[in-house]
Amino acid sequence: MNARTKIDACEYTAPPSEEVARGLHWYAIRVPAKKEAAACMLLSRAGYTVFIPFGVKLRRKNRYCAQRRAMRYPLLIRYVLIGFAEAVPVWLSLFRFHIVQSVVCVGGVPAEIPYPAMERLFRLHSSDGEPTATAAQRAMKTHHEFAVGDVVEVVDGAFTGRDVVVSELGGIKAKVLLSLFGRETEIETEIDKLMPYD
Repeated sequence: MNARTKIDACEYTAPPSEEVARGLHWYAIRVPAKKEAAACMLLSRAGYTVFIPFGVKLRRKNRYCAQRRAMRYPLLIRYVLIGFAEAVPVWLSLFRFHIVQSVVCVGGVPAEIPYPAMERLFRLHSSDGEPTATAAQRAMKTHHEFAVGDVVEVVDGAFTGRDVVVSELGGIKAKVLLSLFGRETEIETEIDKLMPYD
């Protein structure tokens, strides 16, 4: 497989049906970091039942890009969950794949994951693809989101350091209420010039 080939995580990491999942013995295997989807693809093509719970968050593509997009990320970094039909799996056949580094063990014995724990992981998995987000939310700084009615600080421009109340959000602009000369005045500013209090 070409190192530059983009892996479609959705295709190989979806949870199996409940009927199939219930009849399997589940284990966690360790793979290299950022290779979870590649491991899933290889093991799926070899006939194994594998699963990675993925989440979706809005994140910037890089530090130079203000706009955010939906990014899928594994909830269990460096781990892939694998189900076997037999109670005692043949581990040697699994380790022929060099991407598989180890199996999670307790006391030197591979630890089977009980099905109720697997059910919780299946529920955590986000299969929706894109989270719903407005243009305003996409323009906000990561981990510094706010909503209408929140008190935020102006971090750039003529009113730097002033506290304002968000009255309206639209696109990449926000309308805020600013106290000037003893009365509230509504002004419009860019969303990226506002920062919420933690």
